[in-house]
Amino acid sequence: MEHLAWLLVLATLRGVFCLVEQPKGSLLVKMECIAQAFETCGMKRHLTYFGAFNHPMPKPTWLWSNLPDHGMRFLIMPKPAYKPENKGEYTKLTKKRTKEGYWWSGTKKLKSSEEYTQEYSDAVRLASAASQDPPF
Repeated sequence: MEHLAWLLVLATLRGVFCLVEQPKGSLLVKMECIAQAFETCGMKRHLTYFGAFNHPMPKPTWLWSNLPDHGMRFLIMPKPAYKPENKGEYTKLTKKRTKEGYWWSGTKKLKSSEEYTQEYSDAVRLASAASQDPPF
């Protein structure tokens, strides 16, 4: 994780805006090097929901970024009003046993939580473009 911290600081020094997304339950920011990099780079935390970007799961997500607020407006979305009919298919975990010990495995559908939708990608592009211009 030290590499990520250094990249964030170097990018910020070069005038590059940074955006780091993590699931809401992530402990990434608890790592001292990451917390210091976020503070040094002036990164703010924003809550968004990937379900608002046409993702099959609501997926509450923290966005850490030094993008200006007028750019972040494209990325901050409220929790979707719908409730997925097949929610359990995405969140079910199974405890597996191996010779080395135990580990947890998600369903194949949980793998979709790692994917970005086209709508989210478009919002990142819009946020980046808007951040290059001064606010109205």
